[in-house]
Amino acid sequence: MESRDFEEAVSWVTFHYHMYGGQMGTLAVEAYDGSTWKQVWTISGQRHANHSSAWTRKQVN
Repeated sequence: MESRDFEEAVSWVTFHYHMYGGQMGTLAVEAYDGSTWKQVWTISGQRHANHSSAWTRKQVN
């Protein structure tokens, strides 16, 4: 998933994620610093006990 560009003044992003299942991959947030993309947060693998577990709210600064 990609988002629209953010204004330069935006220094954080908040989202919800749900990661359940044996074949769960990796979720990453990247930021462009004007010349390269940098990974600022990542999480991998199953993080929720079952499909009905509550979604997790995450804020990345």
